[in-house]
Amino acid sequence: MGILAVTDDRYILGEGPQWNASEQTVSWVDIEGRTLSVARLGSRGALTIIEQRSFDDRIGFAHPLGEGHYLIGLGRCVAISAPDGVVQSTGPLVAEGRRLNDSVIDPAGCLIVGGLSLETAHESNRLLRINSAGTVDVLDDDLRLSNGLAFSPDGGVLYSIDSLRHGVFRRSYDAATGRAGEREVVATFGDLEPDGMAVDDAGDLWVAVWGGGGIQRIRADGSEANFVEVGPSHVTSLAFSGPGLDVAVVTTSHLLLDDDERRQSPTAGAVVTMALGVTGLRPHLWKPLDLHRVTVDL
Repeated sequence: MGILAVTDDRYILGEGPQWNASEQTVSWVDIEGRTLSVARLGSRGALTIIEQRSFDDRIGFAHPLGEGHYLIGLGRCVAISAPDGVVQSTGPLVAEGRRLNDSVIDPAGCLIVGGLSLETAHESNRLLRINSAGTVDVLDDDLRLSNGLAFSPDGGVLYSIDSLRHGVFRRSYDAATGRAGEREVVATFGDLEPDGMAVDDAGDLWVAVWGGGGIQRIRADGSEANFVEVGPSHVTSLAFSGPGLDVAVVTTSHLLLDDDERRQSPTAGAVVTMALGVTGLRPHLWKPLDLHRVTVDL
């Protein structure tokens, strides 16, 4: 285990790394910087940026769709970004003063996405499932800050994070029907905030810990395994990448750090590649639909 490479670029709030097997690229977003970066992954974990797109709103996530298209969370809406710009968008899916955050695509190709509050604290943020017909199911409506989402290797368990409840949760999940079971706690993090996460092919969870400086490995039964130090205090997310899905691409942030803290943590905001000694899961692919058909009762 260990760090392979660190990018020269620093991001305000790096998040949401994704591996695109069809194009052999890695992408991630800078939520506050409002950018999407796309890079090639070298043999020793080096990332070479080949494209960067800017947007006029915060970008919560970006899933590669192929041929330069990305399914993105743009402010309160879900949109498709083409190489020449955003070409299609839903209407607002969360209330004013909130935005979309982390997301995952389920085994049936449906998007699951959560929200958070921008200013005033709320305990009514939602976790939504956008079905292939354009209908929207509300999986949760009592979240403080919806964050990392992932599936078990067989797709039968959905893991979710509420960062401000400091917990990782799980529930049974039937992708064919969209039926989700009751939410139950897998692990808690005390005063620290779990952020993004990924699941390996053995079913272990790898959770990025905001304020914790690393990644916590958690067994499917909720027991803690090893903790992997990354460096910056604000570690935000990770994705298993590369042809063998054995390189972890880890995003970090320098948001909320003062000048002294940034000098003490010079890699804060970098994207880091690591060898964790495990293999990840291939991401599920989105099933296209007309985003103009998607509506939700706010």
